Parts: sequence; structure tokens; C-alpha cells
Amino acid sequence: MSKRIGRQTIALPSAPAILSWAAVVGKKEGEGPLGAGFDYVSEDSYFGQESWEKAESQMLRQCFAHRNRRHSPSESKAPMWRLIRPHLASLSAAS
Repeated sequence: MSKRIGRQTIALPSAPAILSWAAVVGKKEGEGPLGAGFDYVSEDSYFGQESWEKAESQMLRQCFAHRNRRHSPSESKAPMWRLIRPHLASLSAAS
């Protein structure tokens, strides 16, 4: 169970770990020297969206889509919020 040790600080019961990753970039990054190393390169710097903010949201959706391809079917079906949800629940109980 997580322990609150400050107003905005918690101590987790175990060390955090990176469970998945994806490298999604816009057109300019994809044209650079590291271009071949990214999981997805958008042909449009705005990811087909009308604003930078909407483009950021679309870029995150692409990250999650590529993250799902890296894991087994049972792991990829679990949304990211399920991975952090137990920590959030324990914080609510501690408050």
C-alpha cells in the first residue's frame, strides 16, 4: 500500500518500472538522423489535427497504439490506467 509522506509526495510499496514504451514523432524529427529508430513518424507535424494541443493528444494515442503492439495480447488489452489504478486507490484510502 502506498504511504503519503507529504502533501504531494507518496512512497510506493515497490520501485516503479517501465512496462512499455513507444517513440512517436512528427515529420521534422522523422527527417533527422534518428528517423529510422522511431516507432511511428507522422507525415504531418500536427498529426492531422487543427491545433498543437489536439496534435499532442493524437500523438499520445499513437504512442498507446504502438505500445500495444509490443506486448502479448493479454498485456496490451489492459489500459494504462489499470496499471496505476492500484496506487491511486491506496492513496485514497490513506487520505
